[in-house]
Amino acid sequence: MPKLNRWQPLGLVALVGLVFLFGWLPSGMLDDSQRQQKPQLYLSVTGTENNASLTTLAEDISSRLAARHELVLVPQASPSSWRLFLSINQQQRIVIQAELTAPIQTRDDQPRVARFVVDGAENAAPNLSAQVVDMTLSEITSVNE
Repeated sequence: MPKLNRWQPLGLVALVGLVFLFGWLPSGMLDDSQRQQKPQLYLSVTGTENNASLTTLAEDISSRLAARHELVLVPQASPSSWRLFLSINQQQRIVIQAELTAPIQTRDDQPRVARFVVDGAENAAPNLSAQVVDMTLSEITSVNE
């Protein structure tokens, strides 16, 4: 009996370690996007094909979104990801038309769509990208709260 009592604390520690291990391992039929706690965002940009300054603006928006810790940029759209479609045009001013679609939770759910327009002079391009990122994040965080 004295030898058994010496091993009892080690057995208890091993049992607790197994409980933690099973709690940490993924389980169920959830895919990776549903297991993640951060909202995922798919970004699609059109209208920048022939203009280097608009391409730079689109890259700036993408890098600002990627740098934010509130969400994760994904390379492909999925039913559980937010979708942000940007159309960037330039006449006298830069106009960014954005459409943000929320992920669909159930089959009967209608997608929630937010549309906004940001425009300004060409020399204010960094401010325009910051406005797009701020408006996108405020919409996503308001729905997720």
